[in-house]
Amino acid sequence: MWTETYNFYTQGFIAFVPPLVGLLITLFGVYGIWITRKEQKSGEHKDGCVMPFLFAFIAFGLLWTIGVGQELGSKYFNYRSALNDHRYQEVEGVVENYGLDVVGMQFEEAFTVQGVEFHYSPYALFGFRKTQRRGGPLDDGVYVRIQYYEGKILRLWIRA
Repeated sequence: MWTETYNFYTQGFIAFVPPLVGLLITLFGVYGIWITRKEQKSGEHKDGCVMPFLFAFIAFGLLWTIGVGQELGSKYFNYRSALNDHRYQEVEGVVENYGLDVVGMQFEEAFTVQGVEFHYSPYALFGFRKTQRRGGPLDDGVYVRIQYYEGKILRLWIRA
């Protein structure tokens, strides 16, 4: 019996969080302009140097949303279409050589299944990323089935 541990279809949406930050920045700028104009009409606010800052804030938020959204969105839909079109590769077997790899100031977990190497970070936006330190299910000797594309684990099952 297999237990599905990760599915990109249901958990890949995390990639859209960074573009949402840009939208929040934009909304904050729009709200700031609205408040400033309201205060100017009532005569409470006379300093005009706030408006250019708020317009710059909005411009930054929009550029962030468009730039980051386009980059992450294209990757997200690339992985999703790989699943839809069955362009992924699949491997099944026992997890071997499980351990930590230190990359700069961050760590990644790494393992092999039937000679195929996998690396993943808890900070990754795409693919499986639940490390042992955060309650992840992988360890040496665990029997798994993995569907992957471009090195990213898109689906992961563990045999019970």
